[in-house]
Amino acid sequence: MKYVLLQWGIITAKDAYAFLHNWFQKFPSYKNRTFYIAGESYAGKYVPELAGLIHDKNNDASQYINLKGILLGNPETNDAEDWKGLIDYAWSHAVVSDETHKIIRENCDFNSNNTWSNEDCSQAVDEVLAQYSEIDIYSLYTSVCITNSAYADNKAMQVVFKKSSSKMVCAYTLHPQNMSCALIFLCN
Repeated sequence: MKYVLLQWGIITAKDAYAFLHNWFQKFPSYKNRTFYIAGESYAGKYVPELAGLIHDKNNDASQYINLKGILLGNPETNDAEDWKGLIDYAWSHAVVSDETHKIIRENCDFNSNNTWSNEDCSQAVDEVLAQYSEIDIYSLYTSVCITNSAYADNKAMQVVFKKSSSKMVCAYTLHPQNMSCALIFLCN
């Protein structure tokens, strides 16, 4: 399975590189500008692959991309370490009990190809995931922003985007008091 994922990361990097190369050919005024690659989560797998490919291709001046760095937020880098981190984080923030944490530490070998064949491990990890399904895993200490009214009459929650300035985009549900905004940084 790791080989398949590794190949997928390489294929993704090659596709992204082809896009970037063609884009810089179509818009040459951007070619010499500083370039960064950013991503989160699974980008921890494919962003380094893309950066390495750009570095290798930069030996040919006609394919040069002015890559200065990469930025990764909460990146997935190593499946075994990511699982351990998820479990330890849940325990250290009182999402799961000491007992559940102990069962996982004693019974789970996340480096194994058959981690889930251990029933005690599997059940304990299911408990962690069940607890995480009750809260916002990315913001443990804030209220969950889901209300029944957003899903009334089985309608999907509608999100409306509003451009409030040239540098800010706001999104809100049908209730404007639930508005949240994000700054959009525009490059010259």
